[in-house]
Amino acid sequence: KSNITANVYYDHNANNIYDEGDEPANDYLLGLNEKVFISDKEGRVRYSNVPFGKYTVKPLQAGIWSFDQKEVEVNKFRTKLNIPLKRSGTLTGNIFYEAGTHSFDIIPRYEGFRFRIANADNSVVRTVVTDSSGNFITFLPNGVYTIRLDKNTLPEHTECKDFERILQIEAGKISNPEEFKIEVRERQINIKRFSN
Repeated sequence: KSNITANVYYDHNANNIYDEGDEPANDYLLGLNEKVFISDKEGRVRYSNVPFGKYTVKPLQAGIWSFDQKEVEVNKFRTKLNIPLKRSGTLTGNIFYEAGTHSFDIIPRYEGFRFRIANADNSVVRTVVTDSSGNFITFLPNGVYTIRLDKNTLPEHTECKDFERILQIEAGKISNPEEFKIEVRERQINIKRFSN
């Protein structure tokens, strides 16, 4: 078995090395071997008596600092992990309603629309839900992501035809994709025509 020590730190210059200007990340949540750990005041996480094998290390908290999920091979009695946290980008978005003259009469609901956000290999996956104003926000590492509205969260008599976006997230920047349009369906109207 192995004793694992992970050093978690804020990698301000994004060079994957703990050097001048970087600092330990205390109270940071991460997952290892399906267990949850929190770093101490020196940015360290310790896990003892770990059987040899492959393990997944992943971040468990959303915020402006994060790291990419990775696989770790544990095959020595002492295993040291380097976990540099990099500044994330911010993703914000919102929904709006559009109705026509013959649309169903509905009371618009803005909260509870669920979105799934994932990168190409699904190593980073987030689920966000709109608030009472129809807005959502999350933090993501650099990369290209697909954001998709879960149609099961749409209110009755509505639809969203353009329910997916692809966008680039950059550290320290705010990305705001085009609004998601929720269309209220039209009622079926029967017209009777009379002639002489």
